[in-house]
Amino acid sequence: MRNAVFILFFFSSLPLAPLQAQLSAAFQEDDYSFNQGVDLYHESQYAAAMQKFEAVLERNPNTNKAADCAYYIANCAIRLDYMNADQMMEDFVENHPNSPKRNKAYLEVANYYFDQGKYPQSQKWYAKVKGDQLSRTERQQMIFNNSYNAFVAKRYDEAAKGFNQLITHQKYGNDAKYYLGYIAYQQDRYDEAGALFESGNTQRNQNTAYFEADMNFKQGNFEKAITKAQEQLPNSNPKERSQLNKIIGESYFNLEQYDQAIPYLKEYKGLRGKWNNTDYYQLGFAYYHQKDYPKAIAEFNKIIDNHVIVSYADCNGIITDVSKAFCLICGYEKSELIGKSHDVMLDSNETTLINELWKSISLDNQWNGEFKNRKKDGSPFWIDGSIAPYYSFKGERLGYIMVAKDISDRKIVEKLSITDALTNLYNRRFFDEIFQKKLSYAIREKNKFCLFMCDIDNFKNYNDMYGHQMGDKALITISEKLKEYFKRAGDFVFRVGGEEFAAILNIGNSDNIDSFIVKLLENIKDLNIEHKGNPPFGVLTISCGVVVADFAQISKPFSTDEIYKLVDDELYKAKQNGKNRISSFYVS
Repeated sequence: MRNAVFILFFFSSLPLAPLQAQLSAAFQEDDYSFNQGVDLYHESQYAAAMQKFEAVLERNPNTNKAADCAYYIANCAIRLDYMNADQMMEDFVENHPNSPKRNKAYLEVANYYFDQGKYPQSQKWYAKVKGDQLSRTERQQMIFNNSYNAFVAKRYDEAAKGFNQLITHQKYGNDAKYYLGYIAYQQDRYDEAGALFESGNTQRNQNTAYFEADMNFKQGNFEKAITKAQEQLPNSNPKERSQLNKIIGESYFNLEQYDQAIPYLKEYKGLRGKWNNTDYYQLGFAYYHQKDYPKAIAEFNKIIDNHVIVSYADCNGIITDVSKAFCLICGYEKSELIGKSHDVMLDSNETTLINELWKSISLDNQWNGEFKNRKKDGSPFWIDGSIAPYYSFKGERLGYIMVAKDISDRKIVEKLSITDALTNLYNRRFFDEIFQKKLSYAIREKNKFCLFMCDIDNFKNYNDMYGHQMGDKALITISEKLKEYFKRAGDFVFRVGGEEFAAILNIGNSDNIDSFIVKLLENIKDLNIEHKGNPPFGVLTISCGVVVADFAQISKPFSTDEIYKLVDDELYKAKQNGKNRISSFYVS
């Protein structure tokens, strides 16, 4: 009997060893995948990390690891700018009330949005953080960041309350003093502002009156800068007097009051006793605008050959002289230009502008503007020029003089700074800038304002099925279609994140925006780009949200955040109602 029991026990226990081994191997594999996901997350490879965490979560839905996976998945979604990513983080907190990462989740999302410059979103998440559960270092960082959020939003009293807690802090103290000083300046508490700037070592050691003038000048408040500097001039020492004359002179110069600028610009002694090319240029330019050409030429000649683009032409536009700087920028020798028309360098797209230029200067007016030219080798360059007639002592018109500066680098930087590298659409940074300007203009002029937003349906599935290279091609194709469709003067098209696009549209009273967008949807669907992960269509499609606000009928001045939320809600409705469709909202 004992042998029978032993045999039964032996055979009943045989499968346990391999089963335990299989379970152990599975747990080890999940641990390995989870740790891989964490490594990818910290290397900012969020899409790959997200896949790891989702796979582990699918195999372990009811374990302690599930909470950690959900935490990282939500964080990845936020960093990938997924729609409803914020809600995913809220779901993590709600579904895992015992997770030690709940408070950390709020903090990390807030810090991430802060680092991305998305200050309203950052402030929203900081409001959820329980400060008493943070370390001292984390709490101080949160106070500083959240104070800066308030500062950017011009909630200065709220910002000052936080910055004042950090005024003696080793890391944040100087910055806190700077922002407190700026707040004091904005609130006309100049003595306090000056003291804070000096104590924070963020401003030169100058008295408050000079600081007031300097700050006003830097902020573009030129009239106020002149007043403050003139008040201080009689009491200033020689060094301050030189700087104050410079502030007054440049302020008048920027206000185009050149006759007032000249005496102050002349009194400036220069940095360390020497003038630079800008100093000579400003004084010469002021003389030039006063038609005191001999003095203008005398100043320009000090820098003209190598630094100022100048050309002279007769009354028929034939070049009679150019500076070395002119030759350097265009690639021609002086001998190749003299006797030729400026048309030899003119870009073919600038014909209309040049006609306007000639119409202006032929009537003895001065023309100012930017235009594009072509170098000897055919490459483009941009100049910002001022062109005017010049005369003999008898008052006879001798020809025209152009004084210009090379703005090619600025144009390149401007384009790069506002352009999405993949699609060549405008980027999110430029969207934020244009959105504010266009909305403010529409409110002020009581015009219509239209914001369009779309994203590619089930684009994550597309990337997973066809690869990121094909995903990039799809983004480029959609971008080209949007540019082709939205091409009215005043239309702006942007890539605002991931697979999400926006457009600010110039629409009239008779425009039917809904039918216009429906045709866009049809055109994109008709591209027949295979997308098996986008049922029931089987091809690439987009969903769209549109908001139209007629400010001739609206008394409320909507903010950009309010308009953005409205269009985001419409896009969400289009997604929920089946995708490949438009959902619109008319505010009137």
